[in-house]
Amino acid sequence: MESSPIKSIRYEAFFSGGQKKSYTIDIDIRLENLHIPETYVPENWATLEFQQCSHCPLDSKDSPYCPLARSISFHQLQGIDLPSFEPVDGVIHIEDRTLLIRTTLQRFLKSLYGLVFSLSGCPHTRFLSSMGLFHAPFANESETTLRIVSFHLLHCFTRGDIERQKVLDEICGNFQKLEVVNRCFAERLRGSSRSDAALNAMVLLNFIAEHPASNIDSFFEEIKNLLNKSSPDIHQERNNLAPI
Repeated sequence: MESSPIKSIRYEAFFSGGQKKSYTIDIDIRLENLHIPETYVPENWATLEFQQCSHCPLDSKDSPYCPLARSISFHQLQGIDLPSFEPVDGVIHIEDRTLLIRTTLQRFLKSLYGLVFSLSGCPHTRFLSSMGLFHAPFANESETTLRIVSFHLLHCFTRGDIERQKVLDEICGNFQKLEVVNRCFAERLRGSSRSDAALNAMVLLNFIAEHPASNIDSFFEEIKNLLNKSSPDIHQERNNLAPI
């Protein structure tokens, strides 16, 4: 039997006052995009020309809505009327796994926003779509940086082109564009959100995008030192291999 092309990830937030919020994110695996009905019409703040990113390549004639804003609007992620540091017991269901975490509302939204951003169809977040398919909720800064570099290196490998400075330049270029998206989208959220939690989630999400070169270059050195300590001499190992 052919597996379904739709993968669902469900985020649940339980608050101290007994309130519960649940968000189901459906992903079209074949298109590497969120599965949102074509007939869905978002709120006015999601129109392309409202606080449109300065480097957006889309035209309102062909794309009347910002794909990122439409995705956020569809999942109603902008309207949580609670403070940023509200304690949250988060439960995330991904296929055959259930993850539990105690965190704050802004960090809960940061992880959720990261998933939606990567698969929204925005031209400047498209390079993150593979990471979205293999979503790792609540990854810390080092884990996120490792995933960014690893996925980009895999892309480079598949096209037969791995050169450290070129890889670093490409990643930094992607994140410079993403930083503009994050900044502009935060302004868009100001007109739609009743809480500062969504805006603060954007600040947290934007941290790596603001300093990609220093984060990733130093991380290259850390990983290189770690691998040099843990990996055997490949030439010596090759000599020790028995013929097959």
